[in-house]
Amino acid sequence: MATKKKHSKKRDGDGLTARERAFVRERRADPMAPNAEVMRRAGYLGRPTMLTERARQMLRKPKIGMAVYAPVAIKDLKAISDEDLKSEIRRRFYLILTSDRTTDSDKIKAGDKLLATIPGGFVPVALEARIGRTMEDIVRAMGGAPDESPALPSAKTEDA
Repeated sequence: MATKKKHSKKRDGDGLTARERAFVRERRADPMAPNAEVMRRAGYLGRPTMLTERARQMLRKPKIGMAVYAPVAIKDLKAISDEDLKSEIRRRFYLILTSDRTTDSDKIKAGDKLLATIPGGFVPVALEARIGRTMEDIVRAMGGAPDESPALPSAKTEDA
């Protein structure tokens, strides 16, 4: 007869078990991930529906909910380089683009933002028709066109 491995239920000073702490860490690391995926990353096993329900039950516990939704202290933030930050932003935009749960509208917005982070990528320009500016004015304001040349001299008519 096979014996089941017993998981430690020992609670530390924060009142959480090691597995609950792992759940909190994974949920805080990726707040947009599905509950079943967070549970799986934290070391829980089972069907997705069971894991989702278990995550809901855990989040109802006051100590776990407070740990998940507690504000981040500045001292707890690790220093991140600009390149790492850009890479993470691109990764998240890509996740939005490839998600089955994202609306087409959100995918278009994420695609626009993602392309804006890539050198040579397309950046859409939003125009408001009420402002009375021409496309030439906008291009000039962006530095893409020379200033307006002086108006051509008007032809003077000579009376004979």
